Amino acid sequence: MRIARRAGVRVWLVDPLCLGQADGETALAESLIAGGASRFWNYQTSAADGTFTIPGVRDRAYALAAIDPRTLARVDAPHVAAGSRDVELVLPGDLREHVRGRIVARDGTGLAGVSVKFQRPVLEVKIPGGTQDQWADSEPVTSGKDGYYELRDVPRDGVEIFAYGDAILFAGRDLHSGSDAEHFDVLADRRVHLQVELEAPLARADTLQVLDASGKPMVLRVMRGESSFTGRKASIEEGRSQILSLGEGAREAVFLLAGVEVGRLPVALTPGELHTLRW
Repeated sequence: MRIARRAGVRVWLVDPLCLGQADGETALAESLIAGGASRFWNYQTSAADGTFTIPGVRDRAYALAAIDPRTLARVDAPHVAAGSRDVELVLPGDLREHVRGRIVARDGTGLAGVSVKFQRPVLEVKIPGGTQDQWADSEPVTSGKDGYYELRDVPRDGVEIFAYGDAILFAGRDLHSGSDAEHFDVLADRRVHLQVELEAPLARADTLQVLDASGKPMVLRVMRGESSFTGRKASIEEGRSQILSLGEGAREAVFLLAGVEVGRLPVALTPGELHTLRW
């Protein structure tokens, strides 16, 4: 099998067999058969002449995909029998020369110093309780004055323009074939930080929610290095929550005990500061 005249292209099975999870890692049958590769997205890379081999396959047809790691141009082959040798994949070459826009806060202010990239999903595997996903991403750029950014050699659709950085929450917007690539703005929430501390008795609440102006529970993130844990509720243990990252639209904190509301307080959070709320 080969990629037409292309070296360094990543090729993988879109539909591997998931065996479950062990020690927090997802086990895929084809990866184990191939020799116990531990990475979740177990892609192969095409050689100088474009050829590639995917080891570990079982006697069935698979869906294959290939992606250029720089431009994220992707091609799919939905039905390829194991053992096939005459398959040729051709990556699309019709890319946007650039995508330009601004990273803006909800008040319209342009946000400089934000990392911006384009990304697309490459693998989704069902696991107990949900799915595990893998994305491929481009090299990031940094937004400049008034939040302006420019990305080059971008697929016409199927990708997301994604913004991230210490000053904001993750923000993304899908790019479609009909999108205006000259004015592709991404709306981002400035990041604010909240920690809750209970007065005695400490056991009077075990969970926290934060509501926006419409009364809707907001997404709360616990940031740990480059990863995060996300939900609309946060636990309170021994009278204290972890430091929570959330958007600047927070208006009210709700305290729960065994799922029942036991109190609430108004909140006004300022970006760049840790606000401690005592109840």
